[in-house]
This record gives sequence, structure tokens and C-alpha cells, in this order.
Amino acid sequence: MSIDFAKAWEIFVENMSLFSYGIQITLLYAVVGTVCGFLIGLVVGGIRAIEINDYDSTVSRLFKRLGKWITGFYIWVFRGTPMMVQAMFLYYLLKPAFNWTPLVAGLFIISINTGAYMAEILSLIHIWRCRRIERCRSRWSSCH
Repeated sequence: MSIDFAKAWEIFVENMSLFSYGIQITLLYAVVGTVCGFLIGLVVGGIRAIEINDYDSTVSRLFKRLGKWITGFYIWVFRGTPMMVQAMFLYYLLKPAFNWTPLVAGLFIISINTGAYMAEILSLIHIWRCRRIERCRSRWSSCH
């Protein structure tokens, strides 16, 4: 079996515009999906990081618990299912409501999927930071 490099180069040159378009779309998905996902992750991670205190009012505690439950469910669903399943499900489920193009649907799906992962990462960073602060406080109080 031999490879005809001249023919492969010819096909590549003939389809250069398609390769260029593919690179542009890939970069668009990567940049927009990551930036939007990061912003979603900041909001969701911020809600997950809210502490529920005993001195909060009953309504405040209820809303905080509800927010933590909703964000936890969002993270659980989008981290627990393959992105292709999410894409097929959301594209065909929401297409009649939004009448969106495949490009917009793809950006939306990548953004919400990335947002779930970013929120989990930010939640873990917050937990790690709080534990580290508590450890430092306990060491400081034991020395003085």
C-alpha cells in the first residue's frame, strides 16, 4: 500500500477554503463556548459557595437551599451525561421553541456543558480555600 502524496496535496489545495472555514468555526466554538461557560460557571459556582447560616431568616435559608439544590442538579446532569446526548436532546427538544441554527445550538450546548464543569471546579476551589483558612485559624489559635 502506498500513499500518493501528490494527489493528497492536490486535494488539500483544492479544498483549502473548506479547511479554513472549519478552523474558523472550531476556534469560534472553542473561544465563545469557553468564555460563556466560564461566566456560567462563575454564577453557578458563586451560588454553590453561599453559606447557609443559623442566623439567616427562614425564607433566606429556603432560597439558599433551593439555589444550591438547583445548581447541584444542573452540575449533576451536565457532568453525568455525554455531550453528544445533550446536544441531540437539547437541539431537537428546543428547536421548535427557539428555531435556532445548528451553530447557535452548538454554542449553547458547549457553553452550558463547560459551565457545569467550571462551576464544579470553582466550588472545589472554594471548599479547598475555606478548609485551608480554617486550618490556619486553628493553628493560629493553638499557638496563642
